[in-house]
Amino acid sequence: MSLDRDILVSALRNVSGRHYDTSTGASRRKNNTDCSRFAFAVLVDVYGARVKDEHNALHITDGAHPFSNVEAIVRLGIGEEVDEPLPGRWHYFQGWKSLDPLASGHTTLFYAAPTPFVGESLVLQATPLDAPWCDFRSWEDHAKRWRFVRLAVLTES
Repeated sequence: MSLDRDILVSALRNVSGRHYDTSTGASRRKNNTDCSRFAFAVLVDVYGARVKDEHNALHITDGAHPFSNVEAIVRLGIGEEVDEPLPGRWHYFQGWKSLDPLASGHTTLFYAAPTPFVGESLVLQATPLDAPWCDFRSWEDHAKRWRFVRLAVLTES
């Protein structure tokens, strides 16, 4: 299966009003799915149980390490940090409005459309609704919402 299909199928599996933490196998009804937990569940579905070895880092449990999730993806060998998205590839995105104090962060999966459609990329993220929220926007528009940004391009599973 392709990475594109794996990510989209997993995202649909991890919504419908359910809040999944695949590290414990628990799920519970909740109206607001946490962004890093949603991304974590997708990564476990796509890359398997080894992702659970980086559970704490992927959930940013240590405020002194605000980009531990992007660093964990590199350590796991499922992605490589990049400065800008690569066309035709899925990326794991972490952005923060403030690092000191740590505030207003967000994790998304970002698909950079292949050329010539670079301006219309897909953002897949957790939502307060009962489905993932998808939006088409340019990388510039997505990144400018956050003052501090790190990005990893994901590898084929």
